[in-house]
Amino acid sequence: MNNAQKVSENLLSDDDVRQVDVDGNAVIVINVPRADRRVRPIYLNDNPKRAFRRNNSGDYLCRIDEIRSMMRDATEESQDVALVDRFGLECLDMGTVGRYRQRFESRHAEHVWNRLSDSGFLRAIGAAGVDIDGNLHPTRAGLLMFGQDQHIIHEFCHYFLDYRQQTDPETRWQDRITSMSGDWSGNVYDFYFRAYGQMKAALKVPFRMEGIFRVDDQPVHKALREALANCLTNANWFERKGVVCLWEENRLTIANPGDFRMEVEVASV
Repeated sequence: MNNAQKVSENLLSDDDVRQVDVDGNAVIVINVPRADRRVRPIYLNDNPKRAFRRNNSGDYLCRIDEIRSMMRDATEESQDVALVDRFGLECLDMGTVGRYRQRFESRHAEHVWNRLSDSGFLRAIGAAGVDIDGNLHPTRAGLLMFGQDQHIIHEFCHYFLDYRQQTDPETRWQDRITSMSGDWSGNVYDFYFRAYGQMKAALKVPFRMEGIFRVDDQPVHKALREALANCLTNANWFERKGVVCLWEENRLTIANPGDFRMEVEVASV
């Protein structure tokens, strides 16, 4: 295990190996801890393609896209700020940028960024950056947030956003929004508002008053917004499947591609 040419990283300590007695028989018990994302993938014989993952009772050779995903997660550098140098800012949907700026200004009326040009504002929020030659490009986060679908898929070839209402078993779906329809930008920011606008209709709103005004925004609405925002911001856009939002008869389901970067027990603390 300590031979790096045999196993890329030794995760075991002395406490992970012990002998126990089972019906009079000596059994060696080895606890294999979860590898930290910074050292994954763990592989054999100095060959990253010899990486395996446990699936219930079996060990399976990792696919090349799984290995690439683990290697991306291992880096300390944020994928969001990487420049997409194949494009300039013309790949962004300026209508989306304008809507975002209006919302930003309504919440931060006195902020100095409100006086910047669009390009200056995009640089300030991390949606654009300058390369070593002084050319302005969108970042990956900026492309996802404000880009046009036909440009986004050049950087993230499996990018796809899908909302469906499937409340009638007799029909395939009653309403659908996809990023590739061509009649809207297809970016993450606009999808958030389109999908939420449809899905909130599935929520039952109890009658409640504050003074003379009815309160329609309930905790369940805030939970839905939080779930949808987290789904979009934490998706692995290099995976083969996209984000899917479903309104079914008795439930709302929001799913994104990618794996947890830590153990569920740690994240839930």
